Amino acid sequence: MSESTTQFHLVVVSPTEVVYEGNVERLIAPGTTQDIAILPDHTPLYSQLSKGNLEIMERANRTKTIAIEGGIIRVKLNQVSVIVGF
Repeated sequence: MSESTTQFHLVVVSPTEVVYEGNVERLIAPGTTQDIAILPDHTPLYSQLSKGNLEIMERANRTKTIAIEGGIIRVKLNQVSVIVGF
């Protein structure tokens, strides 16, 4: 598979800064009723997020965790935006 189908572009922003930006393989986000798993080619989605952790898999053995107090996630055409801290 090419990189375009095994990864998607993720941007996490707060009102004051870009918290994270990069191409990732997977994102687990805290939804209001359960965690939301985002993989490449995910169907379009808008959703509210709860307090918890964003678990970002950058590549096979590299994971980053970002604590959030809630936010909004948008998924469209392998572009994922998370707005936090508002």
